[in-house]
Amino acid sequence: MKEAHGRTVYVFQTMSQTVTPQFAYPDNVARYCTSNDLHPALKAAVRIAWESFAPVRELTVDLDQDPETGEQTLLIRVASTLSVEEGLRRKRQYTQRLAASASADARERIRLLFDIP
Repeated sequence: MKEAHGRTVYVFQTMSQTVTPQFAYPDNVARYCTSNDLHPALKAAVRIAWESFAPVRELTVDLDQDPETGEQTLLIRVASTLSVEEGLRRKRQYTQRLAASASADARERIRLLFDIP
């Protein structure tokens, strides 16, 4: 993790291959992660999403607020070129991998939306 131009930037690597060259969270996401001790869980969730939905067209993280309850959650949006069937299969894989790497509290605070053609 490093700071760049007021944004928290992560570099993800698996083995010798760079998964995402750089990923910058908006400031409000970084603050939410700090106040809820979610940096490690979000880093894992983004890495798992990137790997699970490859090839990824776009991946963003935003702070989302439920208009009825005011509850805030982190929302990972990932767009991929997968078929519907393959996207659903990979969503299950993502969920299983996240369950193995993040606490129940962190999983409640991190949501995933995926967009496939």
